Amino acid sequence: MVCRKPADPVDWPPLVLGLLTLLKQFHARYTEQFLALIGQFIRSTVEQCTSQKIPEMPADVVGALLFLEDYVRYTKLPRRVAEAHVPNFIFDEFRTIL
Repeated sequence: MVCRKPADPVDWPPLVLGLLTLLKQFHARYTEQFLALIGQFIRSTVEQCTSQKIPEMPADVVGALLFLEDYVRYTKLPRRVAEAHVPNFIFDEFRTIL
């Protein structure tokens, strides 16, 4: 998720909490599938950028990682749950960009 205007910041907490509220109404496997899909998006986009020798992380990936970090924080899940879908080095590299 990227803003139309680069100067406008994305307000992640309402989106994260809304999705959290929605997913809590369903079986836990849907949350696991959701995390797996976000992880797949992040991994595949980073792999594509690496293979094309693009030096910086795309804004879509940065937004997805910000979303995922906030989701883990608000759900009070251990970070290893997110790291099961997104490798730790991607999180570490992402933090150095910000």
